[in-house]
Amino acid sequence: MLSMTFTPTDTQNYETVTQMVPINVRWATPTFSVSNPGGTFTGTPFNATASVAGVVSGVDDSPAASLEGVTATLNYYVGSDTTGTKLSSAPTTAGIYTVVASFPGSDNYTSADSDPLTFTIAKSPPTITWNNPDDITSGTALGSLQLNATSNVPGTFVYTPAPGTILGVGNNQMLSVTFTPTDTANYATVTQVVYVDVLSRPVVTTLSQSTGVSGGAISYTIDITGTGFTDATHVYFGAVDAPWYVVNSDTSITVYVPGHSHGTVDVTVANSNGTSAISSADKFTFINSAPTGADNALTVIDGQDLFIALTDFGFSDENEIAADNFVGVYITALPDSGTLYWYNGSSWVAVTANQFISATTLSSYYLKFTPAGPATTNFTFQVKDDGGTDDGGVDVDPIARTMTINVYGM
Repeated sequence: MLSMTFTPTDTQNYETVTQMVPINVRWATPTFSVSNPGGTFTGTPFNATASVAGVVSGVDDSPAASLEGVTATLNYYVGSDTTGTKLSSAPTTAGIYTVVASFPGSDNYTSADSDPLTFTIAKSPPTITWNNPDDITSGTALGSLQLNATSNVPGTFVYTPAPGTILGVGNNQMLSVTFTPTDTANYATVTQVVYVDVLSRPVVTTLSQSTGVSGGAISYTIDITGTGFTDATHVYFGAVDAPWYVVNSDTSITVYVPGHSHGTVDVTVANSNGTSAISSADKFTFINSAPTGADNALTVIDGQDLFIALTDFGFSDENEIAADNFVGVYITALPDSGTLYWYNGSSWVAVTANQFISATTLSSYYLKFTPAGPATTNFTFQVKDDGGTDDGGVDVDPIARTMTINVYGM
């Protein structure tokens, strides 16, 4: 109720009067200021802040955390308006959200809500660590040394070109990776690129021969055909460096074959950029070369036995880088006077033509000659080693050597 008393100027003629009228005083409506909490996913809550202001100039019209001691609360919703699911607290995952500030009312201000504010928590781009790979040489398949990107979150890497790809020669060739995170709700798919230089290295396409003896006293060369030979620095047979070679052209090399143990190796050519890739075209097999025996002459007195020793056969394997072992002899022709015997473990038995007598037997002196009277006679033999005959190897002396026996009378 409002009351007014009126006192006139002319009090002589006018009375002083009082009048009252009713008035309604309503609660004022506060105003709001709500901050946008959006950003990029971090795994932590994205909290908005709200300030509220009154209408009394100089008293409460500046935005503050509370109005007449009352603070506004914040309500969050999934989506771009308040029809979405209401959350119990500030959101943490990537997506679109709406926040509303609510004032519950105070002595002089009515309850009210702010206008909805929509904000976005963007997906976080994973951090990919991937450096430019070291230079590779032609023929090298892309693998874990080049395609080795890592991420700060779990996920799947897809490389272009794919693992196993062999790039052509050239610099600054692009490699790319697309990373798809396991948590696609909060992390974005990203792509990163690096660059690699592919250097030229020799390529071996053919050998003039694919087998040969294992070296030693035998010297021989072969020709290698391929590409990138101009600046060759080494030629290898397996791990053995050839002692010399001649670069005939960028596509041809003549190389001295080094001594090597039996077996198949790769013949590779190296330059400053690398070594030729191993292939079916560069195989070279070192085979067994034949051993040799030596003619010999022995003497015995008629009526006595001559025991023939292992060393009497003159075994040699000088054509091998590492000599094979002497395993025995073939008696290819028998003496025309007297008899050869060998001990079989229980008795002495006459040797037959082309019989093999082992080195074990010979080392025990279990081969003997029994004369049939004074004479000069002989038998022939071929020594054998343990190098085998694989890939065309030869383990028997191709020449029948002669063991001459001079029998003198008593």
